[in-house]
Amino acid sequence: MTDACDENPNMRIIAGDSFAAAQHDARLGEYRRKWRDNPPSRTVERFPIHLDIESTSICNLKCPFCAGTNETYSYGIMNFELFRKIVDEGAEKGLYSIKLNFRGEPLIHPGIAGMIAYAKEKGIVDVFFNTNATLLNEASGKALIEASLDRLIVSFEGYSKVVYERNRVGACFEDVVDNIRKFVVQKKTLGASRPVLRLQTVNISGDSGYLNRYREFWGEYPDEITCIDLRDEEGDYSCLEPGGWQCPYPWLRLCITWDGTALTCPFMNRGEGAYTWKGFGNIRETSIEEIWHSPDMERIRASQTAGTSHHLEPCRFCSYRGTEILKQERGKV
Repeated sequence: MTDACDENPNMRIIAGDSFAAAQHDARLGEYRRKWRDNPPSRTVERFPIHLDIESTSICNLKCPFCAGTNETYSYGIMNFELFRKIVDEGAEKGLYSIKLNFRGEPLIHPGIAGMIAYAKEKGIVDVFFNTNATLLNEASGKALIEASLDRLIVSFEGYSKVVYERNRVGACFEDVVDNIRKFVVQKKTLGASRPVLRLQTVNISGDSGYLNRYREFWGEYPDEITCIDLRDEEGDYSCLEPGGWQCPYPWLRLCITWDGTALTCPFMNRGEGAYTWKGFGNIRETSIEEIWHSPDMERIRASQTAGTSHHLEPCRFCSYRGTEILKQERGKV
């Protein structure tokens, strides 16, 4: 019923395939090959092959499993000048993919369609973002389609009003289901094959039948259905030794916040006061390429290789690292 996914080790594919086009698109296929092969071979490209770009840190929901609900961040939206600087450097130096969110809801950003269109004009092969779809309507849907968004990932828990609204606090079950279904119809009406639509649930239930019922509820509407592990965003994983586990992301990606601060990845999502280490600096003052090859980044890669990530910020606090190591330990029992 589920398949492991090389896009993200804490995600399983329930139905469909977002990257079916990689079989026929040489550059997309090259990107997916590098995503799979660079971490185990410890290959460091000139530039990250993927960037998580925080279009906005503002969200309109208060989901209980999200760090943003209980933590305090700086809130704002990325201006286009900064976004253009990021994309221009990436397009010149080998960037394949951008995800237009980190901690917020991208559809809050009034210029999100323009950001997508600019990235596509610059040749970025995979442009996508996660959304709660509360603001997905006819106008925003048409704008995303016309901007040539590659993938739209809708985060949606459960298949009933009670379960959904308990986990997506502030959203209305009927309205969001309607938004998603109308968007699929809109794509067909406009004759659009993009964006590929993924429905994604956090694995909130211990019920073995949950994922089957989730898939049945959505039927043929999404192009792909996935499930991601429930992570304790507030947990303390700092004492967990890797035990042979190595994070793939220092060989793949960086994360840029709405104000230009460069971070390791989108799993550095505890409150800003939780870390002594405050990031690599701001890309207004240095290039992303310099950050990618900086002594700080090399120390992070070295700690992953040596199995000492539990001694180094920000990795020692990472909920993704902790979840994967605990899964590995359970598998040995």
